Amino acid sequence: MKFAPMIYWVLQTYVALIVLQIIGSWMAGFRDSAAMRFLDKLTWPYLRLFGFIPPMAGFDLAPVIGVVILQSLARWVFKQPF
Repeated sequence: MKFAPMIYWVLQTYVALIVLQIIGSWMAGFRDSAAMRFLDKLTWPYLRLFGFIPPMAGFDLAPVIGVVILQSLARWVFKQPF
């Protein structure tokens, strides 16, 4: 599996982009920036799969669930990090 490290890296990079999107959504000045729009375009296709999850106490839990699922998938498919 020569592609396994690359796939693992892609999954971890996507998780990092989701985390950046979460942090950026908390910053008022960053929320309307071009960088945030770019992050939204990259992460929204995956995160909208979890749109049925209602916000809890004003917090959108969809990105957190998305990160947990991606991390679990990476650990299940790749039994150990590279």
